[in-house]
Amino acid sequence: WFGEEKQAVLAWMRAWGGAVLVLSGDMHWSGVFEVGERIYEASASPLFQVPLPLWATRTVMHDRCLFSSAGRLSFSRVTVDTMSSDGRVHLEIVEATLRGVPN
Repeated sequence: WFGEEKQAVLAWMRAWGGAVLVLSGDMHWSGVFEVGERIYEASASPLFQVPLPLWATRTVMHDRCLFSSAGRLSFSRVTVDTMSSDGRVHLEIVEATLRGVPN
């Protein structure tokens, strides 16, 4: 899907020279992906998603899946340190609980 356009955007990101974190959504499940060298995507899902089985979250659109929300409830917290000289970004994935019972 849009392979030529995707490659153009990735080339632009690589030319920038630093690590890139793309925040995206609308996949109906959450995941963190390594899209290219030093290029990562964190994809959100609806806040009240139903945990999907692993087979329902398989994708061929990404080079490497680092995290998938399959079968569990979780949310992410992104912190951007604008005071550091290199603009650090921290992505934390938090496992949610359902009625006090850990996943």
